[in-house]
Amino acid sequence: MRAEDHIPTAIEVFTQAFASIRSRTYPSVVTKIKDFHVMHDEPYRLKARASELVTQNPFPGEHLEVGNSMECPRWYSCLVTPPDSENETLAHFKSAGFKRRAIEPLFMIDPRDAYLIQSHRVQRIQDPELVELCRIANKGRRQLLPHEVEPDDSTTRLYAAILEGKVYGWGSSIKVGNLGHWVSDLYVIPEARRQGLGLAIMSAILTDDARLGSPMSVLLASNAGAHLYQKMRYQSPANLHILRPPGYVAKPRELCL
Repeated sequence: MRAEDHIPTAIEVFTQAFASIRSRTYPSVVTKIKDFHVMHDEPYRLKARASELVTQNPFPGEHLEVGNSMECPRWYSCLVTPPDSENETLAHFKSAGFKRRAIEPLFMIDPRDAYLIQSHRVQRIQDPELVELCRIANKGRRQLLPHEVEPDDSTTRLYAAILEGKVYGWGSSIKVGNLGHWVSDLYVIPEARRQGLGLAIMSAILTDDARLGSPMSVLLASNAGAHLYQKMRYQSPANLHILRPPGYVAKPRELCL
């Protein structure tokens, strides 16, 4: 696959999957406004989380127009842009008063093209007791609904490395219609790192993605994870820049009245 041609689809996979993750605590939806995918709480509430505008749109004025039209005044821009043009683009946003909070490479791959390994330590988690074990290991944040555990091609599939009742790492794949899958929550506990567990968990995820006919696997990477994904033959045609708009104040109770 030529990754540059699939950035719009990757954005769709990312926003829909991330909204479903946010919805585990409170409903979150994606609203399409022009060429912006806007993730926001729905229905609106006093303690609404900041909305996130995900787009390739390079014009700061249009970000301000869309962001300021949202019901909740707290929002961020998540600008997806190729590395060869990002310096010039980001200079325009800086001049308009935006401040960059973070940058994360956007990775994608056709699962059939990935470099994979096999490991008996990694398994698909479908037993409720093992789901609970993973939830405890992840400090209560790893929750799956029954319909996400039982079917072979469920919306969310969880994988973990478990040995003698201890969870050493985990990761999940979230299905977004026929567009592809999103890799979520990949994590290996500190004492088990540098042993190939991250690669083994990702391999298990992508093996099933390919078997189930997924055309694309998408993820955002930290600096530590970028090397692993490159090793697996993921491509990164763009970076996602999280930008704070001018005048942003992080006090939702005072602003969202």
